[in-house]
Amino acid sequence: MEFVLLALLILAFPIMAIVALVKSVGQGDRLRQLEGRFAALEARLAGGAAPAPAAAATPWVSDIPPQFREALSTAEQAPPVTPRAGGPTIGPACR
Repeated sequence: MEFVLLALLILAFPIMAIVALVKSVGQGDRLRQLEGRFAALEARLAGGAAPAPAAAATPWVSDIPPQFREALSTAEQAPPVTPRAGGPTIGPACR
């Protein structure tokens, strides 16, 4: 039993390293987007023309099948849900 736990512990370290590498690569893309936003903000504050915004922020939307796109569009039009009185709320209403 101890041998199995030790083996799982040893295997956990390379897996954590791979996950950290993948996350850091994703953060690089987000950092580039943030730098673009800062450049646009600096240009606007300096009185110059802001550079053109980046292409579509969510390229994954085109991959959604049509029947789900329709469901998403109706979900966006739904009225906001009011939280119950006395119960804990989760999400943007908590802020």
